[in-house]
Amino acid sequence: MAPGSPLAARFFARDPAVVARALLGHRLVSMAGRSLCAGRIVETEAYYGPRDPASRAYRRVPMSEPMFGPPGTAFVYMVHARWLFNAVCGRLGEPAAVLLRAVEPQVGLDAMRRRRGEARARRRTSSARGFGSGRIVPERDLCRGPGRLTEAMGITRAINRMDVTDPRTGVWFARGNPGGLRVVRSGRIGVSRDLRRPLRFYAADSPWVSGPRGSSI
Repeated sequence: MAPGSPLAARFFARDPAVVARALLGHRLVSMAGRSLCAGRIVETEAYYGPRDPASRAYRRVPMSEPMFGPPGTAFVYMVHARWLFNAVCGRLGEPAAVLLRAVEPQVGLDAMRRRRGEARARRRTSSARGFGSGRIVPERDLCRGPGRLTEAMGITRAINRMDVTDPRTGVWFARGNPGGLRVVRSGRIGVSRDLRRPLRFYAADSPWVSGPRGSSI
């Protein structure tokens, strides 16, 4: 399956909630380790700047500087020993980003299983036994959740601040088929101080969505 043409920077030069909704149905593509992996985006969350208490840009610190950069660049940071991948949105100098929460895996599933299995083995948990080869990671769990997604796709901080509208970066967004999706909105996951607007977006009928199902469409 060809990944499709790259999404242009102007696609991301909009309000993050608009971008988060619009990304559903398009594809995330990675060439990490020279293995082509791609999947259909099925879940996202929008984040704003200093007025958003859940945002990494709520306070301006060195780690959050990429959010102030040009739209269409990567913002990657670590939470609980896992990388989380965001696309910077909005206008230059006004922090905003979209967190990629879940992808339906379509291309490169063997590479995804291997990476996920190796990552679980490294964490040395009691459930890691037998994950060295990655063969027993269920397909549904390959990219279901932002930390699993980056493990499967081989996304690390190495692409932080890079242009993810350019395939030469090695990780980019490609045009898919967003038509026909029934989209649901909800509050963001794991956020104790959320904005009143529901800023999580997901494909209602997708089994690859992470977390609870929301209540507002």
